[in-house]
Amino acid sequence: IFKVPEDLIEAITNKTETPAIVHAVPEKKQHNYVLELEASFLEYFTGIQSNSKKLRTYNIFDNDPDFKNCYGWTSTVTKKQLKRLKSHNIGVFMVNLTRGSMLGPHWNPLATEVAVVLEGEGMVRVVCGSNNDDECKNQRFRVKQGDVFVVSRFHPMAQISFDNEPLVFMGFSTAAKKNHPQFLAGEGSVLQILDRQIVATSLGVSKTTIDKLLEKPDDSIIFECSSCAEEEEKLMEEEKEKERE
Repeated sequence: IFKVPEDLIEAITNKTETPAIVHAVPEKKQHNYVLELEASFLEYFTGIQSNSKKLRTYNIFDNDPDFKNCYGWTSTVTKKQLKRLKSHNIGVFMVNLTRGSMLGPHWNPLATEVAVVLEGEGMVRVVCGSNNDDECKNQRFRVKQGDVFVVSRFHPMAQISFDNEPLVFMGFSTAAKKNHPQFLAGEGSVLQILDRQIVATSLGVSKTTIDKLLEKPDDSIIFECSSCAEEEEKLMEEEKEKERE
């Protein structure tokens, strides 16, 4: 999804020692990209229609998706569209991935997400927020129609469709107030906001490496990912086989 050579990714991920604290040099006041990103997420993930107090139901298909490209679409329902959600502080979302596509790696900073697969099959990749194996472990699992899966907040995740069928899922997030998914790649990546020298120092690599990593943010949120689900399933089976040994 970063569209860079594999050795560049390895140069970053293979670092074993990175600083826990990084000195940040104050800069002159510039355009506030954080607010711009928040605005884009509000546009993508909350919508602006249907504020009538009389509204008791909200049909996701009655309005255009919050985000859409040739690889799929996403729609989210919050208290802005459905007033009855206000007192419950939950949000509803729906994702439709075309064949061989991926909802890009992202995490939810405030909410646990509970989802059910409505159509198709796919793979879900969840990365643990801690290096302590006793606390949690990275996970790969296959999902099919009717399956329910849960991802806790702060856990980076990606949902991927197989090459031979789409993947459609719908679910709930446990917090809707000022809550926006944070993406790692693409035009909306949080890495695009941070000072690149700080990112480089944090990861223990050169600024040139980070510049190369972030120089091609052509896509956003949903990406083409041919055979990615198949590869994830293969790795999952290999891990299961090792556990049996």
